Amino acid sequence: MLQWYAEKTEQTINNMPALQLKYEKEKADYPAQLEQWQETVNKPWEAAVKAWEQDCENAKKIQKPLPAKPTMVSKKPELGAAPDKFQLTPTTLFNAMIRPLIPYAIEGVIWYQGENNGGKGQEYSVLFPALIGDWRAQWGQGDFPFFFCQLANFKARATEPGNSGWAEIREAQRLTLSVSNTGMAVLIDLGEEDDIHPLNKKDVGDRLAKIALAKTFCLVEGDSTLVQFIGP
Repeated sequence: MLQWYAEKTEQTINNMPALQLKYEKEKADYPAQLEQWQETVNKPWEAAVKAWEQDCENAKKIQKPLPAKPTMVSKKPELGAAPDKFQLTPTTLFNAMIRPLIPYAIEGVIWYQGENNGGKGQEYSVLFPALIGDWRAQWGQGDFPFFFCQLANFKARATEPGNSGWAEIREAQRLTLSVSNTGMAVLIDLGEEDDIHPLNKKDVGDRLAKIALAKTFCLVEGDSTLVQFIGP
């Protein structure tokens, strides 16, 4: 399963010159595209919204139903990141944000991720343990603690039973507890229907702290000092 990622990375590297040329052309064309959108879409829409606001005021005065708000016919064009700087290009995040830390001592890891892997639970059940094993091998400091969050609930509750990509990821995360010195904070009750990032960070932190206290640290009775111990 991981061979596919290696092949994709190799293909991306080989295609990088062509991807970069394509991006440079898109970058050169972007100002004209943006200007065209401003003139043909945004300015007419802004004028329509102002007229709609006035129509709403008039309707309120005579107690008539409010008219429907004008909709924008097309979104603002966006220019993506350069291919060699796009964060999801294979190895980019690791080399930019993790690799520079590897020479330093590490106490452990707290990990919160998985949303982008929704629907690929079987794949994630291989990728996630492989990531943990690779980081431990890269640091060469033993099986340091790796504590992670199981995905919180998100979006409206389904009215009928059915498949769930996020449920598959949660199961893959649960199975990852078979890896040594790991711990999982269950967050199924802390999510937001309309916000992928739960607002309740305190309970998330509390649950992760309890895992650390139970598996990596012990709290000395009558003292607030945390004493590390080596254990299974």
